This record gives sequence, C-alpha cells and structure tokens, in this order.
Amino acid sequence: MCPANRDDLWEGVRLSVAIADYVRLADPVTSGPAAAEARDAGLTTRETEILGHIVAGRTYGEIAIALVVSEKTVSSHVSHLLSKTGCANRVDLARWATRT
Repeated sequence: MCPANRDDLWEGVRLSVAIADYVRLADPVTSGPAAAEARDAGLTTRETEILGHIVAGRTYGEIAIALVVSEKTVSSHVSHLLSKTGCANRVDLARWATRT
C-alpha cells in the first residue's frame, strides 16, 4: 500500500461526507412522514439513520462503513430498533418504516 499525501486524505474525507449527506437526503426514513413516526417511537437520530439503511437493503457491514462504526455497533442499534418498534426482524423493520 503506498502512502497517501495529506491532500489525498482530505479529498477522501470530503468525498465520504458528501456521500453520507447524499444518503441522508435521499433517505425516506429521515425526512417526510416516516420521520415523524420514527420520532414518535422514541428513535434516536442514529437509530433513524440505521433504519434508513435497513430500508435500503444494506448489510450490517455496509451500514458500518457508511456510518464509520463497527458492525457490533450497528447490531446493537438494530436490537434497540427491534425493541422500540416491536418488530421481529429487519424485514419487519423495513415494512414498519415504509408503511403509509
């Protein structure tokens, strides 16, 4: 692996932030009617972000990379989501988040 210079590193950080911002803007769970329901269920901002990724069909690994956390942290958030929503699994969570 070749060493990167400081400008390359900062460009990578800027790109990562831009991608994360795009995902949040395009996420139906963090904006619109579903967002109000998520707040009513007592979901934290991070749980709502995780829920958006679940709705998009992402794996724990993909979510972890996008949010710069470990897969264990994602798993913990999903457990809290299941408890707070009364859902049995990730598929139920996605249905809960997207129902009208």
